[in-house]
Amino acid sequence: MPPAIAIAASAAERFVVDRSGPGWRLWRDTAAEWKSDELHFPAPPLAQLPVNPPSGGWDGAITTAAVPVRVPGTVEEYFQKTPGPDGDLTGVSWWTRSFDIPAADGPRRVLLRFESVRERVEVFVNRRLVAYDVVGSTPFEADITAFVRPGERCE
Repeated sequence: MPPAIAIAASAAERFVVDRSGPGWRLWRDTAAEWKSDELHFPAPPLAQLPVNPPSGGWDGAITTAAVPVRVPGTVEEYFQKTPGPDGDLTGVSWWTRSFDIPAADGPRRVLLRFESVRERVEVFVNRRLVAYDVVGSTPFEADITAFVRPGERCE
């Protein structure tokens, strides 16, 4: 399952938007502190997790220095300079894209579904932490219903 947005009013009505392919941007946050971060497994409620915004702020390099990429993909695919395991990259990277939430006539659940990510993932929507996962390479989803509004553009 590629990255997707699933919007459902009921089990019978489901609207899915596949977000794989182009339209993503990637930035390596080489100034981010991460080596001493505590990993949370299982993940506690979001309110109990630390929030780790981009080291240069939301309007910094994450928007000005990010490069266009496709998903699925890896950081190494775009930034690795030395081939093989010796060239593996560590640290924090930001995969970003904007998307629109379709207008709705009634209540709906909005889910972000991911086929997998490697290592730890913190999912932000509109600069707010909406999901956390630490078991890499497995599918997971984030219920972002409380963080978005129908007809809204999300960053």
